[in-house]
Amino acid sequence: MRTVIIPAKKKSKRIPHKNLQLLGDMTLIERCIVKMLLCKNIDRIVVDTDSDEILNLCESHSMRDSRLVARSRSVELLGDDVGTPQLCVSLLEHHADITFLGIMHSTAPFLKAGTIDKCMETFVSAKDEYDSLFTVEPLNDYLWKDKPLNFNVDCRTSTDNVELYYKLTGGFFVSTRQFILDNKTFIGKNPLIYPVPVLESLDINYPDELELARLIQEGMTAHGKTEMGM
Repeated sequence: MRTVIIPAKKKSKRIPHKNLQLLGDMTLIERCIVKMLLCKNIDRIVVDTDSDEILNLCESHSMRDSRLVARSRSVELLGDDVGTPQLCVSLLEHHADITFLGIMHSTAPFLKAGTIDKCMETFVSAKDEYDSLFTVEPLNDYLWKDKPLNFNVDCRTSTDNVELYYKLTGGFFVSTRQFILDNKTFIGKNPLIYPVPVLESLDINYPDELELARLIQEGMTAHGKTEMGM
């Protein structure tokens, strides 16, 4: 079974109640749920949360689509020191029918359902060659950390020719059941990286990024555009 877990805790440090922040006319978590329900290659969607409000929201959507399941986070999985890999392992230990597990975050509001479907399909087809897949943003730019990483300060080359780096978008990850249980992570040493466009790569971790997402959404709404679908 192809399952996707959406971690959605109630509290967050950098943006208070981040999953319940509004973007357009929906909260980030509801937007994520609606988008996941548009996916064709996902058999089950599990929202893992400690929030009663999010649990109630899931209940209203699950009545329309039985693929959506709300999972109330157990006491041992509460706290800031609990990471997403631990949630994944716990889910797999309780559901033996999961073959492929994807991880989707509500903080990637512009990642399309069609892209998620393609990620899952691509990894399932290539599972014998790669141990995991995750979305990335290609960085064709001048990068610096104490010194130039991919350009020469004496004679800077065009960004078209600099060494290409990739930034994990934080949007979508997928791996096999066995890999996650064996390694307690969903990012392997032999991953298949899946580049996505700049808009789809936006990940909301800080207030400025939320403000930017709202401005983008306002512009898209004004022009009658949608970003959830194919």
